[in-house]
Amino acid sequence: MYEELFSKYRENPSENGGLTVGIRRKVRSSIRGNIDQWSPQLVGWAYDAEALDTPVDLAVFVDDVEVARLKASEARPDVSRAGHEVLHCGFSFEILEFLSGASHVRVTEVSSEREIFSSPITPGANGSEIGGASFLGDYGDDESFVGAVQAGGSVALLSSHRSHYVSDGALRLLVESLQAEGVVVVVIDSSKEEPTDLFGAEKVLWRRNSGFDFASWCAAFEKYESVFRSCERLYLVNDSCLGPVNGLGELLAKGWGLDVDVWSCTDSWNHGHHLQSYFLAFGKESIAEGALPRFIDSYSHPLAKHDVIAEGELALSRQLLSVGVELAAVYPYEDLVQRFLSSFEAELTRKMSAPEVRALREVDSSYVPQDVVALRSIYESVRVGHPLNPTHAFWRQLLDSGFPFMKRDLLALDPSGVSDHVEILEWLSKKGSKNFLEVANEDLKRRDSNRVQTLNT
Repeated sequence: MYEELFSKYRENPSENGGLTVGIRRKVRSSIRGNIDQWSPQLVGWAYDAEALDTPVDLAVFVDDVEVARLKASEARPDVSRAGHEVLHCGFSFEILEFLSGASHVRVTEVSSEREIFSSPITPGANGSEIGGASFLGDYGDDESFVGAVQAGGSVALLSSHRSHYVSDGALRLLVESLQAEGVVVVVIDSSKEEPTDLFGAEKVLWRRNSGFDFASWCAAFEKYESVFRSCERLYLVNDSCLGPVNGLGELLAKGWGLDVDVWSCTDSWNHGHHLQSYFLAFGKESIAEGALPRFIDSYSHPLAKHDVIAEGELALSRQLLSVGVELAAVYPYEDLVQRFLSSFEAELTRKMSAPEVRALREVDSSYVPQDVVALRSIYESVRVGHPLNPTHAFWRQLLDSGFPFMKRDLLALDPSGVSDHVEILEWLSKKGSKNFLEVANEDLKRRDSNRVQTLNT
């Protein structure tokens, strides 16, 4: 009843009996917009159909408290392709920190106060796009791609998030190294900027950055499931590593020589034994008989990183084992531990005997370099059985064993306190191929870190 009365007053204010019911700001019907996802990142688009060259200003409210002002000016070629006469109309905002304990989120156009989006926040809700419907672009000829997969029988789904410190050259090197081994490559790119080319791959799928690697792999698999189910071999790969240092031939030979249907480069005992997921290989049986497809069908598409690890990397190994799939790592954790222990005393002596260390200890006998502290810390963790990330703690043992990659975060951030990145760079400079050194230097120069130096070429 009340809505009916107010509608009447708005249409004909003279009939309101002399009462002032308020002046409403005119809502411009020319505003167009949509929210694609609202957690953990608010992503959407908006524009004014009567002022296409002027980005729309937006206000974001959580429980009626304004938490951000945004300008819808990011490139959205998918919106343009859908028939809208505008390209730069997108926006994004890291909203997750504001949602804890909140009950409602909405987005309005500032000048008109027109509501673009409004939604209650309910347990388990996140507003994200699920599965393969989230692609912004699809590049590469489908017919030739499908033909290549059917002819070769091996395909890699390469999840990439190109940022300012991951060069296109590094991505291209990984693509070319896979292709050199007869693998057809699908790049799933979650970067902000639209891909400018195929990076040498047979197919590039561009999607929003939501759900990390597992969401990208699942979306690509769902899109071409009928094609992939007929593959002899399928690889799930990401670009968290620099490399390969010297091609992938040795790794693939060792992996398929394990005589198991699913393998990875390394395994981990953190939160239970599992295969690490930056390079996973699946044989025909796990694909054709449905172990991998069943996992993808059941995947819940979490958005937070720790949930992706739990429901992706950890759960995948558990689920495969539960249906009888045998798993193995090319460079098993236990072997790396034994290699570390057997070389520990010699390595400790070598580091403490370095000329610069001896000179400093003559001045201060208590001086111990940071890399020795880190080495001893790793030893103590191993001694008490505390699981470590092998790609960080045992980098030397891995490289000496033929491991073809180097984790990017090890060089830039040193998350495990290894603190000997100079030695890592020296090793890579001596052992790496010319192509690897060129792209590695390109990436390293982009790093905003005083740890990072360039490799000698």
